[in-house]
Amino acid sequence: DRQTMRFSDIAALIGYVRSTPWAFEDLDWVTATPWLQQLHALSRSAPIEAVSHSFVVSARPAALLA
Repeated sequence: DRQTMRFSDIAALIGYVRSTPWAFEDLDWVTATPWLQQLHALSRSAPIEAVSHSFVVSARPAALLA
């Protein structure tokens, strides 16, 4: 499933990204500043869209696979 979220506030986007550490393991202010400044400028004219992917994982006992 693909779910689209819209962020009109850069702080909300940062909060979301920081709550999902597997998305950006090395996110820190120094390396992200230029990218965040660009997103902040874009967010003034239109919301920033982020797409979230969801997957369903189904497991069966190994005995049923034989």
